[in-house]
Amino acid sequence: MESVRAAYAPRGGWQDPALSPLFADLRGFPPVLIQVGGHEILADDSARLKQRLDEAGVPCVLQCWPQMWHVFVMFPLPAALEAMEQTVLFLSN
Repeated sequence: MESVRAAYAPRGGWQDPALSPLFADLRGFPPVLIQVGGHEILADDSARLKQRLDEAGVPCVLQCWPQMWHVFVMFPLPAALEAMEQTVLFLSN
């Protein structure tokens, strides 16, 4: 984990909004759809982002697929198809 974090942001600054939207001013963002697998490393961050968006008054939907992992939508799975369909519905509204 440390090596990935160092590769992503070698100079640190973990609270820089350019590195993470969790630390950004989210006011005025358009509606946001967050899709997350329940078994992925960013599940907690996804919930925190939803909370931050709610606090900023941004319409936000958080969808969780409990048995899935990070980027599960890239795999030929029924859950991935469902997630893609949910994305289409979100973007159509």
